[in-house]
Amino acid sequence: MTDTVPERVEGEEQHVWDRRKVSEQSKRELAEYIHHAETDKALRKLFRLQIGENVADHPPTRDASISVTVNEPLADTERIGLEIGVGSETRTVFVPAGGSDVGFGPFEDGDYPLSASATVSRESSDDEIEYTESTIKTAEITMPTNVTIDTASSAYGSVSTAEITLESVTLEDSQ
Repeated sequence: MTDTVPERVEGEEQHVWDRRKVSEQSKRELAEYIHHAETDKALRKLFRLQIGENVADHPPTRDASISVTVNEPLADTERIGLEIGVGSETRTVFVPAGGSDVGFGPFEDGDYPLSASATVSRESSDDEIEYTESTIKTAEITMPTNVTIDTASSAYGSVSTAEITLESVTLEDSQ
């Protein structure tokens, strides 16, 4: 659907900060913060003027990347199904022999519990259209207990990482 000319003009105007619409009170307040070298207050005021929200409404966050390594020998057509959780987020992934990375987030500063459990072994047909699954009876998994997010000591846009290693699995129907 194409916008009409007035809709396009209005949309473009909403993306422009008009300094003429900043009140005299806000200008004086911002200038005083700058005169007194109160940089933090000046930036917070500028953020509020530009964005219309408070800085506190946007806490710093980072994503988490969980690297999964598989030490169990797998064929090229095999994958291990894992339930991986970071904090309250959970993902189901099917990991090949070469391992995989799984992304979570964004998270605010803190320690988030890390969990993983192996659920199934999936073997695909050669054309990868069909597959058979076997339930995993037991799995040996090594990993840290938490993922730590620390935005103060990591650069903006960086990712906190943790590693999960799947050491071995035993299938329910194996002899």
